Amino acid sequence: MEVTIGKRNAFICNLKVFLMFFVVYGHLIETKMDDNEVFMWQYYIIYAIHMPMFAFLSGMFLKGKNVCLLQCKKILLYYCIFQCFSMIVWYVLKQEKLSFSIPYWHLWYLLSLSCWAFLCFLLEYVEAYFYGTIWKVFLIIVCIGVACIIGNVESVNRIFSLSRTIVFFPYVLMGKYFPINIDLKKYKIASILIGNISFALLIYLKPMIPVQFFYHADSYQTIGVEHGTMIRFLSYLIAVGLGFFAFVWIPKKRLWISKIGTDTFWIYLFHAPMVLVLREVVFWENEFLYIASWIAVVIILFLYKGFQWGEKLYRIV
Repeated sequence: MEVTIGKRNAFICNLKVFLMFFVVYGHLIETKMDDNEVFMWQYYIIYAIHMPMFAFLSGMFLKGKNVCLLQCKKILLYYCIFQCFSMIVWYVLKQEKLSFSIPYWHLWYLLSLSCWAFLCFLLEYVEAYFYGTIWKVFLIIVCIGVACIIGNVESVNRIFSLSRTIVFFPYVLMGKYFPINIDLKKYKIASILIGNISFALLIYLKPMIPVQFFYHADSYQTIGVEHGTMIRFLSYLIAVGLGFFAFVWIPKKRLWISKIGTDTFWIYLFHAPMVLVLREVVFWENEFLYIASWIAVVIILFLYKGFQWGEKLYRIV
């Protein structure tokens, strides 16, 4: 049987590797940040940008009815399998029951991605009647408004990942409507200016909000944030500004790490148990600040090698 070799854009692959590093690194330092100001700042920056950008990337591939419907079914199946597996393991190890309706830790992204795919599937029908740039911008603005307001509703929370699905959906739409062939090189100066403004805004907001705000998993009242509607709106501006900076400066050519980015799905799924074990190792407490980033790199390379069969199906262009 002849194997079809798919194509992967080098820029997208490089960006996925960049984001996957921060996923693993962010999870590694999660339990250390309260005791270390450096980790806390790193965690703030990571969570202000990395999941919005992942949602953006997901949206870039949710185009076409068949693609959206296939993604919806496939990712939902993965969620059911891994959520059930997590529930069994958690019960065996902790003698506690996890709820199927509340995704375990990083699995929320699978459930939300499935929902986004279904919503984009429905949009494919609507766009037959409403099309053009004005319609797309209007839709994104409406979704941002809904996401900002919905944070005031306590019942919209982690159950079925509803809060995150709503909050990150505007980024999915941005990715869906993003012109992939746009030349970003000419925006380098603008990206530096916008990136610095966004970072300054993040610094300004830091004393006002706990880092859990950037999870976007619970209502404003639950995490104790005042003026949450306005702060969430500002978080969109921060994510878009920092994301724009990253998009301009991420290398566009093929690198030695590009192959890793052809399929980061398995790295995302299986880094969690490794991180949980490594976070509990205490003999390197004093050195953790200096080696955490290297540990994240080792985890990614280890899982990449373990699932290297996937990259053979793609070539980087």
